Amino acid sequence: MMEYCNAMWTLTRKILRLFALVLRQREDFFDDKFPQDNMTVFRQLNYPHVEPGPARIRASQHTDYGVLTILAQDNVGGLQVKLPGREWEDASTPQGCLLVNIGDMMQRWSNDSWRSTLHRWLRRRVPVRRTTDDSPWLSLSTLARTL
Repeated sequence: MMEYCNAMWTLTRKILRLFALVLRQREDFFDDKFPQDNMTVFRQLNYPHVEPGPARIRASQHTDYGVLTILAQDNVGGLQVKLPGREWEDASTPQGCLLVNIGDMMQRWSNDSWRSTLHRWLRRRVPVRRTTDDSPWLSLSTLARTL
């Protein structure tokens, strides 16, 4: 499990460096905000089996409060996203791929240029997610230069 956590931490840092560049910041902008011993959350969620039938909501609509979420999905399905002005849509990833979800903190940092993803879970899911969350010393003021 620690090997997987370390791999996700390495991936998170790479994604944050890309985010910084797209937001017209130094590539290492986020490095000091998320030191190696940061307050990330790693959790594995398992929603109990639901008998076949009409779709049932397993986790109601919400956005993630952190910076980003990396999600490894299985092939059961159930994750749905809702983009502004659109209906709920199934979110699926090809086998072996990961889904990256923008959280509320990144929405704030980008001065609302990027939106946290409204999503919900239907039926059974077994996601493994890693969320980069807030820390007590983190400043949430918007960046001076945005997209």
